[in-house]
Amino acid sequence: MDDINLDPILNKDMAIFFVALNPPPVSNSIGHFFSQRRDFWDVLYESGVITERIDDLMTADEIVFRDTRINYKNLAYGISDLVRIIERDSRKVKPKLADFDRVLGYIREYTPRIVCLMHGKVRQAFLRQQIISERPRYGRVGEYNGSTLYCVPFPAGTSIKKEIIVGHYKELLKLL
Repeated sequence: MDDINLDPILNKDMAIFFVALNPPPVSNSIGHFFSQRRDFWDVLYESGVITERIDDLMTADEIVFRDTRINYKNLAYGISDLVRIIERDSRKVKPKLADFDRVLGYIREYTPRIVCLMHGKVRQAFLRQQIISERPRYGRVGEYNGSTLYCVPFPAGTSIKKEIIVGHYKELLKLL
């Protein structure tokens, strides 16, 4: 197994805990979440989750997850990948029960207000363990340990229009 260079960023009093699927090779080698494409950061900005556009993808995760100055109402956010396997092709990523249990442990320990499930396979892992409901596909899908569980489409590599994804994040903010 390759070395994972992307450790979860977890904070006390997390308003939003983002759960992505897995680290892609380039992001892992650089050691920064979402360092290849702007899609995720642009959606966060356009929805109001962050208040400033991010230009430097190499420091974006540090600014948003280790600091709060550009976050909505200066709230703390965190992030983790569900699966700790380096892979570019999400079709090859197979979440296991141990992956799921590790992320549930973070949720139990930190009790974020919202857990944002950011990929169809992440949603499916929570669905298989009967933590979330099947419907709706996106939006508020359940509760766990005092946290609201909320599904959003991942902004890269999807046929879902950006405006729809931005709308889901705007709805998420209404829960804070």
